[in-house]
Amino acid sequence: MNILIEKNIMVPMRDGVQLATDVYRPAGDGLYPLIIQRLPYNKDLPAITMLLIDIFRLVQQGYAMLIQDTRGRFASEGEFHPFFQELADGIDTIARAASAPWSNGKVGLAGGSYFGATQWLAARETPEALLATMPVITSADYYESWTYQGRAFQLGFILMWTLGFALGEQQQRLLIGPWSHGSFGGIFPEHDYGLLASAEAADITGAHIRWYDRWLKGSENGVEQEKPVKIFVMRPNTWREEDDWPLPDTQFRPYYLHSAGRANTATGNGALSTEAPGDEFEDAYLYDPRHPVPTNGGATLIPGAFIAGPRDQRGIETREDVLCYTTEPLERPTEVTGPVELVLFASCSARDTDFTAKLVDVYPSGRAESITDGILRACFRESLVKPVLMEPNQMYELHITVGATSQVFETGHRIRLEITSSNFPRFDRNINTGGAIQTETEKGFVQALNRVYHDRAHPYLVLPIIERD
Repeated sequence: MNILIEKNIMVPMRDGVQLATDVYRPAGDGLYPLIIQRLPYNKDLPAITMLLIDIFRLVQQGYAMLIQDTRGRFASEGEFHPFFQELADGIDTIARAASAPWSNGKVGLAGGSYFGATQWLAARETPEALLATMPVITSADYYESWTYQGRAFQLGFILMWTLGFALGEQQQRLLIGPWSHGSFGGIFPEHDYGLLASAEAADITGAHIRWYDRWLKGSENGVEQEKPVKIFVMRPNTWREEDDWPLPDTQFRPYYLHSAGRANTATGNGALSTEAPGDEFEDAYLYDPRHPVPTNGGATLIPGAFIAGPRDQRGIETREDVLCYTTEPLERPTEVTGPVELVLFASCSARDTDFTAKLVDVYPSGRAESITDGILRACFRESLVKPVLMEPNQMYELHITVGATSQVFETGHRIRLEITSSNFPRFDRNINTGGAIQTETEKGFVQALNRVYHDRAHPYLVLPIIERD
């Protein structure tokens, strides 16, 4: 097949600003459904535009592809104001593209990260020509989980992201792989999930083609009869199809925190079990924002060395400001698939602080591999909109979202929960004053004595357990 490529077509928006757009389509006459990618990262970089989908493969399947620099970026006119401009510009681009002489009037959207956001925003207004979207490696909420998590500012990710700039409910699909933002191979510095783990092995482009074939070409390919959820289960390192998310047969099982009042460090007396506690001493640690717990792994993207993914936490677990609660060695494999939540009862000597939670797989060798984690800024415990400061030394109930995962903890391994108050620079440090963190200097930092309570009425980790024959 011959492919016609037209570069830097200037497409006018409603206010007269023109956005540079490249077109890839089959040469010759014909009307084609088209797929649009709108991105701020430079449409002329194949490493970006073809990161998750193969443009030429889509054209060979009978689609026209439009790749556009968003407003104010690279070859496009105007000023770049992230997110705010994308709704109107997306709608205008869809309308212009649908009326092109080689278009059949049916439009799909594609792309990940920020150009996943350009899909959501345009789709919100349900343009008539828009029939399919496929956001990848993006968020459904660009406030909570993108810019903030538990109302803690995602400092590392936003720094990296900023440097990067220097449909119907019944027809949705969910694909979850062992990836971090910007890394889709399933291979990390300290863990390799195997050849099947990569986005290429999952055939992301093929998934796009089948989806667009159904909704843009009307192909009766049976995609709507397929199970709507596909997940990669870590440790057996296999893909599995499911009926829903969370999985319908999930047992949300509480694991209770125990100690004799000294859960500090991995060698303390913290324990984790399904047995409810009796009357026990609380655990305490001193959080000093001048000496935060450093980021070590996780599903993140931050400047500097590549540290995302599962990493050994043993160095961090020697710190006195890290509480560790660990099960006994498992007698059989235990699958944890779904959202993880920590219900924490805690107090703080200051007016505000953060609480972090990390789920860890402890190997028989002692390696403590991070699986998923979360954070909550305590003053946003009641609402992510309005802060309510803590009363010093008063106990509060906190619900911390610890992310979602699909992991089998193998026989002989142990499940560990880490609790502390910082994860820097992935998240900005809480200075414990209750004031504006971004304007405080180190001189104003306050140390906080934080306590975690665990007795017959108090906290537990909720794990989504899957038990099947």
